Amino acid sequence: MRGSRLSSGSWNQASSTLPVSLGQVYLVLPIAGVIILFYSVAHIIGILAGSVAPIAEIDENAEAV
Repeated sequence: MRGSRLSSGSWNQASSTLPVSLGQVYLVLPIAGVIILFYSVAHIIGILAGSVAPIAEIDENAEAV
């Protein structure tokens, strides 16, 4: 939980360029970690249930941009 410690430790530290504290900026780290964890577990459950392919299918006819 380093992201939450970083966020709480710098909650009152002002940012020189943004109108928010650095704690609010760093709060994105643990929130993003929870979202990534949720979708990773949901994807693993889908793979185990057989409703999701483990590897996305590659379209051989697709052109690179």
